[in-house]
Amino acid sequence: MVEPRKVMPIHWDKFSEIEVQGILYQHFISLDYKVDWIHYIEPSKEKKLGCDLVCRRNGETIGVAVKKKPGITDYEQVKRLAQKNYNRKLFVYLETPSISFTEKSESVPAKLKY
Repeated sequence: MVEPRKVMPIHWDKFSEIEVQGILYQHFISLDYKVDWIHYIEPSKEKKLGCDLVCRRNGETIGVAVKKKPGITDYEQVKRLAQKNYNRKLFVYLETPSISFTEKSESVPAKLKY
């Protein structure tokens, strides 16, 4: 009889933003995306682009923003991400966002995947 595999929980809240960005960077690389790690190579562009990673493959572009615990000061980055012409926009967060962030981000017109 084969033992069922134990699923080990991943405690994402223990990771820093930069560590999660690195994990996502490696994930998209493994899927044959060309990845620009904006936060790592040119942090000053992060706010303008609205994301930490820009992933490209076969004409598709994915913008990914990562926040540990989104607060109201992170709203502008999410708004910029939503306004970009990426095919997909992902907003990854590790802990429950603040109420003020959640209320404000509900007004963002474009769809984001959280």
